[in-house]
Amino acid sequence: MTTEGGHGGHGGHGGHGGHGGHGGHGGHGGHGGHGGHGGHGGHGGHGGHGGHGEHAGSASSPLLNLALASTRDGLHLHWDNEVQTPEPNRQGRKAWSAFSTMDRRERNAVLDTSLLSNIAIHIPNNDKKAQNSRKVRIFGKTALTLTRPTVKEFRDQLDRVMSSAHLRMDRLEEINVQIGDITSFFGSLIYLQGHSTKWTLELIDAVLRLCSAIEFPLKMQFDCPRPITFDNRVQPIIQTPTHGTWPSGHATEAFALATVLSALTGNEDWVSAKDGLFRLAGRIADNRTVAGVHFPTDSYAGAFLGVTIGQYVVACCTGKDESLEKRSYQIGDENWQDFIPSEIATLLGDNANNWSGELEKVDPVLGQLWKKAKQETDLS
Repeated sequence: MTTEGGHGGHGGHGGHGGHGGHGGHGGHGGHGGHGGHGGHGGHGGHGGHGGHGEHAGSASSPLLNLALASTRDGLHLHWDNEVQTPEPNRQGRKAWSAFSTMDRRERNAVLDTSLLSNIAIHIPNNDKKAQNSRKVRIFGKTALTLTRPTVKEFRDQLDRVMSSAHLRMDRLEEINVQIGDITSFFGSLIYLQGHSTKWTLELIDAVLRLCSAIEFPLKMQFDCPRPITFDNRVQPIIQTPTHGTWPSGHATEAFALATVLSALTGNEDWVSAKDGLFRLAGRIADNRTVAGVHFPTDSYAGAFLGVTIGQYVVACCTGKDESLEKRSYQIGDENWQDFIPSEIATLLGDNANNWSGELEKVDPVLGQLWKKAKQETDLS
């Protein structure tokens, strides 16, 4: 997950703490959070929240506060109790008008509340076998079932982790940057750049935060061992996170973004080993095995979870429930122990069934955010 170890703050550049204020220029700093692109954009961007408390031209400070106070004293006459604007226009506005003038942190809270309101993890309790499974429910209906691998099944994949180590020097730069930033890699395939695509980047950050809200509880509940716990000769080239390995957060986030961005750019047949977004998501996921911190099955599970989350976001933003599908994954479903694009494409396609739920009305803020992002990424 791009929070692990996270460069997270790359986004922070906008923030530079106070310089963030620079960012301040009306919150430019916040968009610095975008800059983090991926620094979990939001997760990284928390620092750049953007000018929360900033003034128009610089960061807040006692000196500036005092200067503003003395300026007021010099400008204003005696208070005559006559209100300049008895009935302000800035009240009771439509949802998007109120949302778009909020600071970045407050907008994040609105988006997170909307997206988390109709997705949840369900823990079966009817029999012992079911305790190893978790269901992700969307609008109250199951969209994904994940079944935890056994310790032996993890151990059997250790040789795949060891044999991937020879790729470490070839992928070292990718692996390090992707600790905290995967969004910039998607920005090499579609148009993503600072303020020019600010709503697209805000949508991306919301997707990444939603992934974290789902993947980390699953990791905690499954509590699966990392490769290094089986044999320290794995010697990962990055710090092994202390939370569970399954499902992979990087795979979850990469495939969620690929799903959302494919829909945003009108690519309906993206689940293909030939599609650039799909292949990128697969490479980001595979890099975690090369680094020595994940098993291939972690990435398979993450890909299933990411696609489910991505389809959910698309449905929430567009109101099109045909984008939703029902799937399940457990180790052994795949024909290959390695995580390869053609195999995951086949698995996702063969495993897709009709989702039986009913979509609720589109949230007006999510709907408008989608329209704005679609305009930004339309290069036709």
